[in-house]
Order: sequence, then structure tokens, then C-alpha cells
Amino acid sequence: MKIMKTLGYTLLTMGLVLIFYALASVLLVFMGVSKPPQLIVLNDIKINLPMGSSLTLLESDVLTSLMNLSLWYILMFFVLAAGEKIASIGIKILKELSIKIENQI
Repeated sequence: MKIMKTLGYTLLTMGLVLIFYALASVLLVFMGVSKPPQLIVLNDIKINLPMGSSLTLLESDVLTSLMNLSLWYILMFFVLAAGEKIASIGIKILKELSIKIENQI
């Protein structure tokens, strides 16, 4: 019983830590306090025009920043979902323990 109770509270705590980390990280990046990690670096998107000139549609720093932000938000969404699953498993364990204790009394 004590091991299951400890496991339930541990899973609940780990899930909540993951949830709060993901939310805080996204909030800090959104507010501009920190930057997302540089996962990829892209080049300019250019169109070659007749007469030998070229037109730049998207510059590399804007494109790289956009892609890294998108990938960071997607990654944090998965961390948030994993935290939710882990916390729900901990809650299920704790609920089962309380039901077993009530049935024994």
C-alpha cells in the first residue's frame, strides 16, 4: 500500500512538473525573455528574375526563427501531453487505493 501511494504521488508530481515546465517555457519564449533552441538553420528563399537579378522572398534569419519557434511549440505541446498522461496515471493509482481502503472498512 505504501509503495503504491508513494508511486501515485511521485507520478502526479512528475506530471505536474512537466506541465508547468512546458507552460513556463512557452510563456518565456512567447514574451521574448528567452529564445528557443536553434534546431535548424535555413537559407534565404530567392527567386531568380530575368535580366540576372534575384528577389529575396524570405530572409534566412526570419525563416530560421519561424521554423525554430514552430518546432519548439510542437515539442512543448508533446511535453505537456506527456505530463498530463503521467499525472493522470498517478491520480488513477491514488483513486484505486482510496477505493480499496473504503471497501475494507
